[in-house]
Amino acid sequence: MKEFLQKLLTGVPSSSLDKRELKLVRDLIKAKVLADRPFLRLDHDLIVGVYLQPKIMKSGRASAGYLQPLGVKGRDYLVQSADSLNAAHRDLAIAKTIGNRRGRAAAKIIYIAEESGEKPIGYVSYKNNRAEILDINTAMPLTANVKQKRLKELEEGAVVSIDPKNGDIADILGVLSDPKVDETIVLSRYNRVDCFSAEQILEAKACGESVDRSLYPDRIDLSALPFITIDPIDAKDFDDSIYYDYEKRVLYVAIADVTAYVSEFGEIDKEARKRGFSVYLPHKSIPMLPRELSENLCSLQPNVDRLAFTFKLELDENLNVKKYDLFESVIKSVRRYHYDRIDELFEGAKRDSEDRAILKWLLPLKELIIALREKRLKKGYGFSNSEIKLILDKNLALTATKKSKETLSHKLIEECMLLANCAAAEYFQFGVFRTHEPPDDRSLDELLTNLSELGVIVKRSKSVHSTFEAIQKEAIALGLAEQVDRMLIRSLKRAQYTYDNIGHFGLGFSKYTHFTSPIRRYPDLALHRLLKAIINENEKQKGYILSSLQRFAPIVTLLETEVAQIEWQYADRAFARWAAKRIGLVLEGEVLEEALKGKEAVVIIDDPQIQGMRVYLPLDRKRSDLHKFGRVKVSIQSAHLATARITVALA
Repeated sequence: MKEFLQKLLTGVPSSSLDKRELKLVRDLIKAKVLADRPFLRLDHDLIVGVYLQPKIMKSGRASAGYLQPLGVKGRDYLVQSADSLNAAHRDLAIAKTIGNRRGRAAAKIIYIAEESGEKPIGYVSYKNNRAEILDINTAMPLTANVKQKRLKELEEGAVVSIDPKNGDIADILGVLSDPKVDETIVLSRYNRVDCFSAEQILEAKACGESVDRSLYPDRIDLSALPFITIDPIDAKDFDDSIYYDYEKRVLYVAIADVTAYVSEFGEIDKEARKRGFSVYLPHKSIPMLPRELSENLCSLQPNVDRLAFTFKLELDENLNVKKYDLFESVIKSVRRYHYDRIDELFEGAKRDSEDRAILKWLLPLKELIIALREKRLKKGYGFSNSEIKLILDKNLALTATKKSKETLSHKLIEECMLLANCAAAEYFQFGVFRTHEPPDDRSLDELLTNLSELGVIVKRSKSVHSTFEAIQKEAIALGLAEQVDRMLIRSLKRAQYTYDNIGHFGLGFSKYTHFTSPIRRYPDLALHRLLKAIINENEKQKGYILSSLQRFAPIVTLLETEVAQIEWQYADRAFARWAAKRIGLVLEGEVLEEALKGKEAVVIIDDPQIQGMRVYLPLDRKRSDLHKFGRVKVSIQSAHLATARITVALA
């Protein structure tokens, strides 16, 4: 349905539609949403998007929701309750823009194109010997058609899903006291599962378990080159492998050739297109592809032959790629490294004979990467970026957090992948680009005002890049580099996938795409198909793929957002469980910039005991000593397991 509506947004001849699509067109015409013309196109003031119900409830009544648009660059549209047409969470809807409300672009839903089918999730709560089902996100009563006798068969905190059609209990997901239910909750909310169908597993197994090099005489044999992979220590799927011929200044970037096994229209491809991306939770990954492929046949494991789609990049003395070639190959990685080990080797750690052989080309590559990065940052940006990793025990209870920052080994792989992604983008004018727009004047002015309140006083320069450089320089001098970088990132529009190219502001590239992770990102997999059609000069296949990508590019950005929300919501639930066992504990944290609007502040905990936990601090209007990014000590007052909301007080 999304891809069909995307056709109507861009315009499509009615003669090109199939029977199913023509039936949908008749329904839209009957509803007076679409005009009956030979060339079908939604009016310019209509948008298509996914409706998101509000999380905050006021006096038992929902506040405004939002429409996350398809094919429209910019922010979500505000949808007030009276304009929602009683849409359910994640329904696909057509809406009419109606100007601004509350200072934001607003829309009114006029047609629900597809119901999400999402089952509301709630938990059983007892009050005065009466049971009721409360919403898992808002703790407000859910509309359910369940008799008291049935409800009282369930224990306090039982988590259930509700059939939206009849209001009955559809499934019992677990109980709030069990940490294992958190995964079920976040996946159920987005209709995700950690399994594949029997047909998909059978299709994956049919690909075999190993690669026989002799069966691929038309591929370029690179198995004699000492490729290596560098990934996180707990990684199970290895998308990319590298080798650098330092004497010829040639970098090889070999990427898993997933399209050799995942055929378009097959069962695996349909599921991968639906998922869009792999999901990474602290204790497990939920792959886009069956594990028989993602963790075995497609994964570039060491000491076994693997099919790859490889870039050969030749650099000149000025660090420019003067020549590049893309081809199908067979490689044989000689060793799997993790980031920490590479950093240790760079610092002179003890090495075996294989390490020493690899370092003969890896150390020259390190020097090349340092120079490449310095050159790139003259146009792009380098933000202070730390990642919080949650450590769980065998019962999935949070025990600790680990804060990791980008190191030289991360930068080495990143710059190699950036080179390959940029080279891939040169092959086409339309397709699937990874794009990022610069901030508009309003966002930049607001940023400078907020920075001035922190004492970071910078005048606006002629270019955004020079303005950002001046801001970062001043922030470093004031010891606010990481905090200010977060403000800079929030001032930018989010990166997205687009059919046409508008450049990538954050990285400083005029053309950029995602080529290097086809095991875990469907856009990369789709791009591989396009590139193969191009290098094989198959114009018919190229035309078909391009028409498909034009409709799919806006949709995949929504899938990316959905995956990020799953990962964030799981982390929030893990933190809430940790906090619930530590009521009264005093922790140190930092007031977030967006915290000081309304009746409470949001504080991010940055304490030796725990890091990255988001908590809510009720504001006392009499106090005026809370400042953006100010350090505060707070004590945990409550932690609600259902809503994952942690409340604190100033200690």
